Amino acid sequence: MANFFSLMHNEHTKIYKKLSTYIMIAILIALTIVPAIIIKYVNNREYGDSWGDEQYLAHLEQIMKDASEEEKPYYESEIKVVKYNIENGIEEGSWKRDAVSDMFSTFKEIGGENQSADNEDFTKIEAFVKNDDWRGYLNHQKEGYEKIIKESDGDSGYELVVDIIDMRLKYDIRPGTDIKSWKSDVLFSYGNAANDKDWAQESLKDKTLIEEEREYFEEVLDSSNKDMAKYRYRLENDIKPVEENSQWGYMNEIIQFLAINLIAVFIAIIAGAIVAGEFGNGTIKLLLIRPHRRWKLLASKYATLFVFTLEMLAIALVVSFVTGGIFFGFEGIPTFLRVSNGAVVEQSYLIRLLFETALNSVPLIITFTMAFMISTVFKSAGLSIGLSLFLLLTGPTVTMILAELKFKPAKYLITANWNLVNYFMDDISLIPFKGMTLAFSVVNVLIYFIIANVISFTIFAKRDVAT
Repeated sequence: MANFFSLMHNEHTKIYKKLSTYIMIAILIALTIVPAIIIKYVNNREYGDSWGDEQYLAHLEQIMKDASEEEKPYYESEIKVVKYNIENGIEEGSWKRDAVSDMFSTFKEIGGENQSADNEDFTKIEAFVKNDDWRGYLNHQKEGYEKIIKESDGDSGYELVVDIIDMRLKYDIRPGTDIKSWKSDVLFSYGNAANDKDWAQESLKDKTLIEEEREYFEEVLDSSNKDMAKYRYRLENDIKPVEENSQWGYMNEIIQFLAINLIAVFIAIIAGAIVAGEFGNGTIKLLLIRPHRRWKLLASKYATLFVFTLEMLAIALVVSFVTGGIFFGFEGIPTFLRVSNGAVVEQSYLIRLLFETALNSVPLIITFTMAFMISTVFKSAGLSIGLSLFLLLTGPTVTMILAELKFKPAKYLITANWNLVNYFMDDISLIPFKGMTLAFSVVNVLIYFIIANVISFTIFAKRDVAT
């Protein structure tokens, strides 16, 4: 065993003696830091002033001059709203703006029958605005919607609106966009998921749906139910979600969507040359005259690739963690939520991040295993790197196209199975082919992994180095 680790140490030293290795590490670090700078200082810049109330008022008054008799009630009402907002200093995004619009609603629609505002209603809403009583205004809205629901025998389309109002009141979520609140964002997402659920349920009632359409709507329904459960759980338990522009959100995005793919390219390049380079440089003969068995020499090279992969991942994790903290603020470990067996389950975000990183590394491992095999069999670094990167970059796209075409034999392709993380994402639409399971994909990946290594070790053990 000591000899094996000595061989690994030698291979590891060879990798770090190359200038290209440090260039790869520098690129990885740079591309882990640069996105944070872009997000922090470019995406958040203000581009000019927004159109103010005075400008909007002047615009409305100009339109009013040429408006038809049918259109005038609408513009008159809108002008009153804008003037009221200006006179009372009501900020853009405040819930009061919606309330003021309700106060001055004197029409149904352009071209429709005019409807006079109720003086008592006007006085009530104005009192809510003057007293900053958003709860009173929501309860007032709720009463109106419940009346409509009752008159329509529960088929008005306002049931979700009442549900949202109840959640705002229960969880103390002030309406409006003038005050940033993660609870408002979660409630907004809950509303979107609920709309998707209603749409899927309604669509599934159509008896003429073909199998593919029915499967799609069933996936939407399943995903919507899980999302709604998680959003409600967050509000009930006061669990703040991880924002994209936060330390942990940035770290997750960088690791899962940039670093792993970049590392896969780098490792494929190293794997393509780690054996073929020995043949190309003529050092393979010197290597084989040592008192070591061939399989052990090859295994040390392969194991070194794993070690270097772990080192690159560690660099990406540490740099993204520090970078995210510096640019977006250091914070404690948040909570990740997922649905398991119909129940919402809490999990440490750090554990979840490491878990997803491990699963997302499977394509990386398969890629450098294929590069290692081609390098060993054909003794060509260029061919090895080219084919392995072709697999990495085009394989998923080809698989997606075949899945869309319902070409079922494609489910046995390695690229259809190596994204094991999809089985843990609460979204069955991520599984490319119906009927695929985690066990099926794991077995598929292991078969490819074993076959590639058997070919590599068998050919290397029998190869005549003189040829």
